[in-house]
Amino acid sequence: MKNNTKIKVIKKKDIGKTNKPIAIKRDSAESTSNKIVATISVWIEESNQKRFENAKSAMEGLNRPQLRNA
Repeated sequence: MKNNTKIKVIKKKDIGKTNKPIAIKRDSAESTSNKIVATISVWIEESNQKRFENAKSAMEGLNRPQLRNA
């Protein structure tokens, strides 16, 4: 039985534009799909880290306003 699953190549600039779930074919392309998943995970992690740092610095500014004016 032949598997005719189509793979849509996802570019970094396209992430977040689609509301369709991302399905990855797992067969001979398994190592490639694992790389894609790992790359997307890294992008999400970097984005979350930046968001966390921004929120943390904002909270520190609110807690110690004298440092903001120094």
